[in-house]
Amino acid sequence: MTDLHAEATTCAACGAQKGILAPGWTADRYALRTWPLLVVAGMLGFGVFIVAAMGSGVGALLLSIPTVFVAGLAWVTRYLIPKLPEKWYR
Repeated sequence: MTDLHAEATTCAACGAQKGILAPGWTADRYALRTWPLLVVAGMLGFGVFIVAAMGSGVGALLLSIPTVFVAGLAWVTRYLIPKLPEKWYR
């Protein structure tokens, strides 16, 4: 058994990598991946306001469905996944 410091991401002896759901995927990496999702959710949300301002309530409702889905995916990626425990993967 090799002693590892707390911030180590790769074991020097066996090559195992620390991660949350996959090897190498740390909480910081998940936080970095949320920004494109937030940009897409913001653009879709802006589109909902434009379609609603044009008077199409049904169009705004239909466009709000993917907006909520992308925003929810960004929220899960940003706040829930990084709180999961990290494991070692080989």
